Amino acid sequence: MAATFATGQSKAIVDIVCDVCRAEGFSVVKRSHDLTGETLTVDIVATRKDGESTRTIAFECSEGEDQVNGKQVENFVKRIHSLRLGGGVYVSSRGFTGDAEFMARKLGVELWDIPKLKEHLTRITPRENASIPWTLPVSKQVASKVFTTQLENGKALRMRSLPHLEFRPYVFVRFTVSSGKNHALAVLVLDGVDGRACDAKLLEGEIAHLSPTGFFTECLDLEPLTGVVPQLSDELEMKDNVTVAELGITPENLEAKVSEQIQAETGLPPGSFTINEATLLHVPILTVELGAGGRVYRKIVQAATARMIWDDSAKCSYCKLDSKALCETCWGTLCVEHEKRCSKCDKPVCSSCAVTKGFMGKTLLCPECKSR
Repeated sequence: MAATFATGQSKAIVDIVCDVCRAEGFSVVKRSHDLTGETLTVDIVATRKDGESTRTIAFECSEGEDQVNGKQVENFVKRIHSLRLGGGVYVSSRGFTGDAEFMARKLGVELWDIPKLKEHLTRITPRENASIPWTLPVSKQVASKVFTTQLENGKALRMRSLPHLEFRPYVFVRFTVSSGKNHALAVLVLDGVDGRACDAKLLEGEIAHLSPTGFFTECLDLEPLTGVVPQLSDELEMKDNVTVAELGITPENLEAKVSEQIQAETGLPPGSFTINEATLLHVPILTVELGAGGRVYRKIVQAATARMIWDDSAKCSYCKLDSKALCETCWGTLCVEHEKRCSKCDKPVCSSCAVTKGFMGKTLLCPECKSR
Protein backbone atom coordinates (compact mmCIF):
# COMPACT_ATOMS: atom_id res chain seq x y z
CA MET A 1 0.00 0.00 0.00
CA ALA A 2 1.41 3.39 -0.98
CA ALA A 3 2.06 5.70 1.93
CA THR A 4 0.43 9.12 2.08
CA PHE A 5 1.26 12.18 4.14
CA ALA A 6 -1.34 12.71 6.86
CA THR A 7 -1.07 16.48 6.96
CA GLY A 8 -4.49 17.42 8.30
CA GLN A 9 -5.09 20.14 5.72
CA SER A 10 -8.88 19.90 6.13
CA LYS A 11 -9.08 20.25 9.90
CA ALA A 12 -12.30 19.59 11.77
CA ILE A 13 -13.81 22.54 13.62
CA VAL A 14 -12.92 20.96 16.98
CA ASP A 15 -9.23 20.98 15.97
CA ILE A 16 -9.37 24.58 14.74
CA VAL A 17 -10.93 25.66 18.05
CA CYS A 18 -8.15 23.81 19.90
CA ASP A 19 -5.55 25.77 17.89
CA VAL A 20 -7.27 29.05 18.79
CA CYS A 21 -7.38 28.13 22.49
CA ARG A 22 -3.72 27.09 22.59
CA ALA A 23 -2.63 30.27 20.80
CA GLU A 24 -4.53 32.31 23.40
CA GLY A 25 -2.72 30.57 26.26
CA PHE A 26 -5.20 27.82 27.17
CA SER A 27 -4.41 24.16 27.73
CA VAL A 28 -7.05 21.96 26.11
CA VAL A 29 -8.60 18.56 26.72
CA LYS A 30 -10.82 17.06 24.03
CA ARG A 31 -13.78 14.79 24.69
CA SER A 32 -14.45 15.54 28.37
CA HIS A 33 -16.71 13.00 30.12
CA ASP A 34 -18.90 13.08 33.22
CA LEU A 35 -18.01 11.18 36.38
CA THR A 36 -19.39 7.89 35.07
CA GLY A 37 -16.90 8.01 32.20
CA GLU A 38 -19.58 6.87 29.79
CA THR A 39 -21.63 9.84 28.57
CA LEU A 40 -19.98 12.33 26.21
CA THR A 41 -20.57 15.78 27.64
CA VAL A 42 -18.56 18.49 25.86
CA ASP A 43 -16.10 18.49 22.95
CA ILE A 44 -13.36 20.65 24.51
CA VAL A 45 -12.45 21.94 27.95
CA ALA A 46 -9.96 24.86 27.83
CA THR A 47 -8.15 26.02 30.99
CA ARG A 48 -5.91 29.01 31.61
CA LYS A 49 -4.36 30.62 34.69
CA ASP A 50 -5.36 34.29 34.98
CA GLY A 51 -3.35 35.64 37.91
CA GLU A 52 -4.47 33.84 41.07
CA SER A 53 -7.62 32.44 39.46
CA THR A 54 -8.17 29.71 36.86
CA ARG A 55 -10.45 30.31 33.89
CA THR A 56 -12.22 27.29 32.40
CA ILE A 57 -14.34 27.29 29.24
CA ALA A 58 -16.34 24.46 27.68
CA PHE A 59 -16.75 24.24 23.88
CA GLU A 60 -19.35 22.32 21.91
CA CYS A 61 -18.64 22.01 18.17
CA SER A 62 -21.29 21.22 15.57
CA GLU A 63 -20.64 20.41 11.90
CA GLY A 64 -24.15 19.16 11.17
CA GLU A 65 -26.37 20.10 8.23
CA ASP A 66 -28.82 22.13 10.32
CA GLN A 67 -28.56 25.27 12.42
CA VAL A 68 -28.17 24.77 16.16
CA ASN A 69 -31.47 25.47 17.95
CA GLY A 70 -32.39 26.75 21.39
CA LYS A 71 -32.95 23.29 22.87
CA GLN A 72 -29.40 22.25 21.92
CA VAL A 73 -27.99 25.37 23.57
CA GLU A 74 -30.04 24.68 26.71
CA ASN A 75 -28.77 21.08 26.87
CA PHE A 76 -25.21 22.31 26.45
CA VAL A 77 -25.58 24.67 29.42
CA LYS A 78 -26.94 21.82 31.57
CA ARG A 79 -23.87 19.78 30.74
CA ILE A 80 -21.59 22.72 31.63
CA HIS A 81 -23.26 22.97 35.02
CA SER A 82 -22.98 19.22 35.62
CA LEU A 83 -19.22 19.50 35.03
CA ARG A 84 -18.99 22.65 37.18
CA LEU A 85 -17.29 24.60 34.40
CA GLY A 86 -17.09 28.38 34.36
CA GLY A 87 -18.48 29.26 30.93
CA GLY A 88 -19.26 27.94 27.49
CA VAL A 89 -18.99 28.56 23.76
CA TYR A 90 -21.15 26.79 21.16
CA VAL A 91 -19.48 26.63 17.73
CA SER A 92 -21.55 25.78 14.65
CA SER A 93 -20.58 25.63 10.97
CA ARG A 94 -24.25 26.20 10.00
CA GLY A 95 -25.02 29.04 12.37
CA PHE A 96 -27.84 29.35 14.91
CA THR A 97 -31.61 29.79 14.94
CA GLY A 98 -33.26 32.82 16.51
CA ASP A 99 -34.33 30.91 19.63
CA ALA A 100 -30.73 29.62 20.01
CA GLU A 101 -29.46 33.22 20.09
CA PHE A 102 -32.18 34.14 22.62
CA MET A 103 -31.32 31.15 24.83
CA ALA A 104 -27.59 31.95 24.64
CA ARG A 105 -28.19 35.53 25.84
CA LYS A 106 -30.48 34.28 28.61
CA LEU A 107 -28.10 31.59 29.87
CA GLY A 108 -24.84 33.51 29.34
CA VAL A 109 -22.97 31.48 26.73
CA GLU A 110 -21.24 32.60 23.52
CA LEU A 111 -22.17 31.50 20.01
CA TRP A 112 -19.50 31.25 17.30
CA ASP A 113 -20.49 30.78 13.68
CA ILE A 114 -17.91 30.52 10.87
CA PRO A 115 -17.36 34.33 10.56
CA LYS A 116 -16.85 34.59 14.33
CA LEU A 117 -14.39 31.67 14.28
CA LYS A 118 -12.48 33.36 11.44
CA GLU A 119 -12.18 36.52 13.56
CA HIS A 120 -10.35 34.53 16.23
CA LEU A 121 -8.17 32.82 13.64
CA THR A 122 -7.20 36.17 12.10
CA ARG A 123 -6.25 37.49 15.51
CA ILE A 124 -3.82 34.65 16.22
CA THR A 125 -2.43 34.13 12.70
CA PRO A 126 1.28 35.10 12.64
CA ARG A 127 3.19 36.72 9.80
CA GLU A 128 3.36 34.56 6.70
CA ASN A 129 7.13 34.08 7.00
CA ALA A 130 6.65 32.80 10.56
CA SER A 131 3.97 30.26 9.67
CA ILE A 132 4.98 26.60 9.89
CA PRO A 133 2.35 23.91 9.19
CA TRP A 134 1.91 20.84 11.40
CA THR A 135 4.19 22.16 14.11
CA LEU A 136 4.55 20.59 17.54
CA PRO A 137 4.38 22.95 20.53
CA VAL A 138 7.42 23.73 22.66
CA SER A 139 7.25 22.10 26.10
CA LYS A 140 7.16 24.42 29.11
CA GLN A 141 9.81 22.17 30.68
CA VAL A 142 12.50 23.10 28.12
CA ALA A 143 14.10 25.92 30.14
CA SER A 144 14.41 23.83 33.30
CA LYS A 145 15.81 20.95 31.23
CA VAL A 146 18.50 23.18 29.76
CA PHE A 147 19.64 24.63 33.07
CA THR A 148 19.27 21.48 35.17
CA THR A 149 22.51 19.54 35.30
CA GLN A 150 23.92 16.47 37.02
CA LEU A 151 27.04 18.46 37.87
CA GLU A 152 27.22 19.52 41.52
CA ASN A 153 28.60 22.94 40.55
CA GLY A 154 26.82 23.11 37.18
CA LYS A 155 25.18 26.45 38.05
CA ALA A 156 28.49 28.06 37.14
CA LEU A 157 27.68 27.42 33.46
CA ARG A 158 26.15 30.39 31.64
CA MET A 159 24.75 30.82 28.14
CA ARG A 160 27.50 31.79 25.69
CA SER A 161 25.24 32.60 22.72
CA LEU A 162 21.59 32.96 21.84
CA PRO A 163 19.74 29.63 21.76
CA HIS A 164 18.92 28.35 18.29
CA LEU A 165 15.45 26.90 17.68
CA GLU A 166 15.01 24.87 14.50
CA PHE A 167 11.74 23.39 13.30
CA ARG A 168 12.92 20.19 11.66
CA PRO A 169 10.61 17.93 9.62
CA TYR A 170 10.28 14.30 10.70
CA VAL A 171 8.27 11.57 9.01
CA PHE A 172 6.51 9.13 11.35
CA VAL A 173 5.90 5.87 9.48
CA ARG A 174 3.52 3.17 10.70
CA PHE A 175 4.16 -0.21 9.14
CA THR A 176 2.88 -3.78 9.57
CA VAL A 177 4.91 -6.96 9.37
CA SER A 178 3.07 -10.05 8.13
CA SER A 179 5.36 -12.96 7.35
CA GLY A 180 4.19 -16.46 8.16
CA LYS A 181 3.24 -16.54 11.84
CA ASN A 182 5.06 -13.28 12.49
CA HIS A 183 2.75 -10.28 12.91
CA ALA A 184 3.91 -6.92 14.24
CA LEU A 185 3.01 -3.23 14.15
CA ALA A 186 5.68 -0.55 14.56
CA VAL A 187 6.56 3.11 14.04
CA LEU A 188 9.78 4.22 12.36
CA VAL A 189 10.83 7.89 12.53
CA LEU A 190 12.83 9.34 9.62
CA ASP A 191 14.64 12.66 9.58
CA GLY A 192 12.76 14.56 6.88
CA VAL A 193 15.89 16.41 5.76
CA ASP A 194 18.31 13.54 5.05
CA GLY A 195 16.03 10.50 5.32
CA ARG A 196 17.98 8.67 8.04
CA ALA A 197 16.15 6.59 10.64
CA CYS A 198 16.43 8.23 14.06
CA ASP A 199 13.88 6.44 16.26
CA ALA A 200 11.50 3.48 16.32
CA LYS A 201 8.80 2.01 18.51
CA LEU A 202 7.23 -1.46 18.57
CA LEU A 203 3.45 -1.26 19.06
CA GLU A 204 2.54 -4.95 18.72
CA GLY A 205 4.38 -8.25 18.26
CA GLU A 206 8.14 -8.63 17.89
CA ILE A 207 10.69 -7.34 15.39
CA ALA A 208 14.35 -8.23 15.74
CA HIS A 209 17.02 -5.51 15.54
CA LEU A 210 14.56 -2.60 15.94
CA SER A 211 16.55 0.16 17.66
CA PRO A 212 14.48 2.69 19.64
CA THR A 213 15.98 5.90 21.03
CA GLY A 214 12.81 7.36 22.53
CA PHE A 215 13.67 10.87 21.35
CA PHE A 216 10.83 11.24 18.84
CA THR A 217 8.14 8.52 19.10
CA GLU A 218 6.56 10.36 22.06
CA CYS A 219 5.73 13.19 19.64
CA LEU A 220 2.82 11.13 18.27
CA ASP A 221 0.99 11.74 21.56
CA LEU A 222 1.08 15.54 21.05
CA GLU A 223 -1.45 17.71 19.23
CA PRO A 224 0.19 19.65 16.36
CA LEU A 225 -0.48 23.33 15.73
CA THR A 226 -1.12 24.89 12.33
CA GLY A 227 0.37 28.26 11.42
CA VAL A 228 1.55 28.97 14.97
CA VAL A 229 5.20 29.37 15.90
CA PRO A 230 5.63 28.43 19.58
CA GLN A 231 7.70 30.74 21.74
CA LEU A 232 10.43 29.85 24.21
CA SER A 233 10.39 31.19 27.76
CA ASP A 234 11.96 34.55 28.63
CA GLU A 235 14.49 32.65 30.75
CA LEU A 236 16.12 31.44 27.52
CA GLU A 237 16.34 35.00 26.13
CA MET A 238 14.94 33.81 22.81
CA LYS A 239 14.73 36.42 20.07
CA ASP A 240 14.58 35.87 16.30
CA ASN A 241 17.06 32.99 16.12
CA VAL A 242 14.53 30.57 14.60
CA THR A 243 14.92 28.59 11.38
CA VAL A 244 12.91 25.99 9.48
CA ALA A 245 14.76 23.07 7.88
CA GLU A 246 13.69 22.25 4.34
CA LEU A 247 11.99 18.91 3.71
CA GLY A 248 14.28 16.66 1.69
CA ILE A 249 11.87 13.73 1.20
CA THR A 250 9.18 14.28 -1.40
CA PRO A 251 5.91 12.32 -1.61
CA GLU A 252 7.22 10.83 -4.88
CA ASN A 253 10.29 9.20 -3.32
CA LEU A 254 8.82 8.66 0.15
CA GLU A 255 7.79 5.01 -0.20
CA ALA A 256 11.14 3.94 -1.67
CA LYS A 257 13.06 5.78 1.07
CA VAL A 258 10.87 4.37 3.83
CA SER A 259 11.19 0.81 2.49
CA GLU A 260 14.96 1.18 2.31
CA GLN A 261 15.17 2.38 5.92
CA ILE A 262 12.82 -0.31 7.28
CA GLN A 263 14.96 -3.01 5.65
CA ALA A 264 18.16 -1.42 6.97
CA GLU A 265 16.84 -1.11 10.53
CA THR A 266 15.06 -4.46 10.87
CA GLY A 267 16.70 -6.78 8.34
CA LEU A 268 13.25 -7.63 6.95
CA PRO A 269 13.14 -8.69 3.28
CA PRO A 270 11.08 -6.72 0.72
CA GLY A 271 7.43 -7.81 0.61
CA SER A 272 7.32 -8.88 4.27
CA PHE A 273 5.99 -5.54 5.51
CA THR A 274 3.32 -3.00 4.53
CA ILE A 275 3.63 0.77 4.90
CA ASN A 276 0.33 1.96 6.37
CA GLU A 277 0.77 5.70 6.87
CA ALA A 278 3.41 8.43 6.89
CA THR A 279 2.75 11.54 8.99
CA LEU A 280 4.80 14.72 8.62
CA LEU A 281 5.46 16.80 11.75
CA HIS A 282 7.81 19.73 12.38
CA VAL A 283 9.59 19.00 15.67
CA PRO A 284 11.28 21.92 17.50
CA ILE A 285 14.97 21.21 18.14
CA LEU A 286 16.71 23.58 20.55
CA THR A 287 20.50 24.01 20.61
CA VAL A 288 22.07 25.88 23.53
CA GLU A 289 25.72 26.59 24.36
CA LEU A 290 26.65 26.90 28.04
CA GLY A 291 30.12 27.64 29.31
CA ALA A 292 32.51 28.76 32.01
CA GLY A 293 36.11 29.95 31.67
CA GLY A 294 37.33 28.84 28.26
CA ARG A 295 35.02 25.81 28.01
CA VAL A 296 31.78 25.65 26.03
CA TYR A 297 29.30 22.77 26.29
CA ARG A 298 26.56 22.20 23.76
CA LYS A 299 23.11 20.84 24.62
CA ILE A 300 20.55 19.70 22.04
CA VAL A 301 16.99 19.29 23.29
CA GLN A 302 14.00 17.81 21.49
CA ALA A 303 11.84 20.72 22.61
CA ALA A 304 8.38 19.18 22.08
CA THR A 305 8.87 16.73 24.97
CA ALA A 306 11.99 18.29 26.56
CA ARG A 307 14.05 15.15 25.88
CA MET A 308 17.81 15.69 25.98
CA ILE A 309 19.32 14.43 22.69
CA TRP A 310 22.90 15.52 23.30
CA ASP A 311 24.82 17.03 26.24
CA ASP A 312 28.55 17.70 25.98
CA SER A 313 28.80 18.06 29.76
CA ALA A 314 27.35 14.61 30.50
CA LYS A 315 30.66 12.73 30.14
CA CYS A 316 34.03 13.19 31.83
CA SER A 317 36.63 15.18 29.86
CA TYR A 318 39.20 12.43 30.60
CA CYS A 319 37.15 9.27 30.00
CA LYS A 320 33.67 8.02 29.00
CA LEU A 321 32.24 7.80 32.52
CA ASP A 322 29.36 10.04 33.64
CA SER A 323 30.55 13.42 34.85
CA LYS A 324 29.98 14.52 38.44
CA ALA A 325 31.45 18.02 38.70
CA LEU A 326 33.37 20.76 36.92
CA CYS A 327 37.03 21.51 37.61
CA GLU A 328 36.88 25.08 38.90
CA THR A 329 40.23 25.91 37.32
CA CYS A 330 40.01 24.69 33.71
CA TRP A 331 36.21 24.00 33.81
CA GLY A 332 36.56 20.52 32.34
CA THR A 333 34.03 17.84 33.37
CA LEU A 334 35.07 15.27 35.97
CA CYS A 335 33.86 11.78 36.87
CA VAL A 336 34.30 10.18 40.29
CA GLU A 337 37.66 8.73 39.24
CA HIS A 338 39.15 11.99 37.95
CA GLU A 339 37.73 14.42 40.50
CA LYS A 340 40.16 15.75 43.11
CA ARG A 341 39.38 18.06 46.04
CA CYS A 342 41.35 21.01 47.29
CA SER A 343 42.21 20.22 50.92
CA LYS A 344 41.83 23.90 51.85
CA CYS A 345 38.71 25.20 50.02
CA ASP A 346 37.18 21.85 48.99
CA LYS A 347 36.69 22.97 45.39
CA PRO A 348 36.65 20.21 42.77
CA VAL A 349 39.74 20.21 40.59
CA CYS A 350 41.13 17.88 37.93
CA SER A 351 44.43 16.01 38.28
CA SER A 352 46.05 18.29 35.65
CA CYS A 353 45.18 21.47 37.53
CA ALA A 354 45.77 20.16 41.07
CA VAL A 355 49.08 21.02 42.74
CA THR A 356 50.75 19.52 45.79
CA LYS A 357 52.42 21.20 48.73
CA GLY A 358 54.99 19.69 51.12
CA PHE A 359 57.56 16.90 50.84
CA MET A 360 56.44 14.35 53.43
CA GLY A 361 52.64 14.40 53.64
CA LYS A 362 51.77 16.00 50.33
CA THR A 363 48.70 18.24 50.44
CA LEU A 364 46.47 18.57 47.38
CA LEU A 365 45.52 22.16 46.57
CA CYS A 366 43.85 24.09 43.80
CA PRO A 367 46.11 26.67 42.07
CA GLU A 368 44.35 29.56 43.80
CA CYS A 369 44.98 28.19 47.30
CA LYS A 370 48.54 27.21 46.36
CA SER A 371 49.37 30.84 45.46
CA ARG A 372 48.14 32.23 48.76
